[in-house]
Amino acid sequence: MLKGTFQAWCNGWDLSLEEEQIDRLLFLQEELLRWNQRINLTAITDPMEILEKHLLDSLSLVPHIPSNARVLDVGSGGGFPGLPLKIARPDLRIVSVDSVGKKIRFQQHMVRTLGLVDFSPKSERIENLILEGLDSRGFDVIVSRAFSHLFQFVQWVSPLAIPSTGQIIAMKGPEGIQEAEESREELTTMGWDVIHIREFSLPESESRRTLIVLGQI
Repeated sequence: MLKGTFQAWCNGWDLSLEEEQIDRLLFLQEELLRWNQRINLTAITDPMEILEKHLLDSLSLVPHIPSNARVLDVGSGGGFPGLPLKIARPDLRIVSVDSVGKKIRFQQHMVRTLGLVDFSPKSERIENLILEGLDSRGFDVIVSRAFSHLFQFVQWVSPLAIPSTGQIIAMKGPEGIQEAEESREELTTMGWDVIHIREFSLPESESRRTLIVLGQI
């Protein structure tokens, strides 16, 4: 039942996933639940809710990230959106950052278990990584899911974007529209502009989501 429902959700979003990818995403859900019995990784414990609010929600990024992009996932928690994104888009090279060590250990476990290539979990605060020079090459896309206020997020991570072409995507709830409007002037002073806003609802809970895509001026 879970597999059929999840497959239907993906089809409804025009996500072309092979059966092996669906199976890997379901395995990620099972491992998250198993680990969560011992260490607190997520407050969501219902299997169907995890599929919708962690996995499917993460996959909303798929059409917004170019091929072979270098992606930084900031404040990734148990690996969301980074892990589902990597399973759905093996071409992406992802660095996943979270300050909570146990959550990064879970991500490392999934990397080993699924044999994920070019997925690097790092246990560190993003501010420290910026000071240390996380990656001098920069990233094509920097993403976060409910990490901080939009302006603060952009302020922190903009030095890590590839100059001129790098983008930032903030995954928000219904408050995203207001944050984008309130931050426009400040974002402009930093050289960023909102180039696309996508509003949608999750299929089961009807929870509202907002993707805010920013580009450099």
